[in-house]
Amino acid sequence: MMRQMALECGYNAASLKERIYSKRPEEEGGPMAGILIYTAAPDSEGTLGGLVSLGEPKILGYHIDQALEQMRLCASDPLCAEHSLGGLS
Repeated sequence: MMRQMALECGYNAASLKERIYSKRPEEEGGPMAGILIYTAAPDSEGTLGGLVSLGEPKILGYHIDQALEQMRLCASDPLCAEHSLGGLS
């Protein structure tokens, strides 16, 4: 997901950070899941507006689909490519 976001927003992957928020169904206020992707780089690389726009529901859905497709293809992971992914299609 981070690679997909980096490709689209103009920041390199090393400049992006994430925080994952979640609660299990049995926890108070659960179930809940969320992700925050932000840049911690103080330079002018990319645009924060470009990163923010990727959070729009239709756009985010597209990028989640693309990230899952890349995961399925194992495009940059030779070890992954050596085995069958079983349930992923």
